[in-house]
Amino acid sequence: MAKYKLLSQHYSEEDKLLEPGTEVGDGTEHKWTRRPTPEMEALDEASKLSLERERIRSGEHIAPLDDLPMTMGEADSKYDEEVAAAQSARRQIVTAADRARR
Repeated sequence: MAKYKLLSQHYSEEDKLLEPGTEVGDGTEHKWTRRPTPEMEALDEASKLSLERERIRSGEHIAPLDDLPMTMGEADSKYDEEVAAAQSARRQIVTAADRARR
C-alpha cells in the first residue's frame, strides 16, 4: 500500500472533503485505494512507483509542442529515443514493483 500528501482538495473514500496537506493511505486515518492523482505527493517508495506509473499511463510527461521535430530525420531518431526511454522506465517500474512485493 502507499501513502500520499494531498496538494489540493480531494474527496476521501469515506466521501469527506480533505484539505491540502492531508496525508492519505497506509498508516493514516483516511484510506486511499484508488489511483493517485497529479495533485498528490508521494511519501513512500510504493507511492512513488504508483504515482510514476500513473503519470506514464496518463501521458503527463508528454509535452507535444516541445517534441515536434524540425525534419523527418530528427523525427525518426527522436521517436527511437522516446521508445527506448519509455521501455527503460517501464522496466525500472516493474523491477521496483517486484522488489517491493518480496
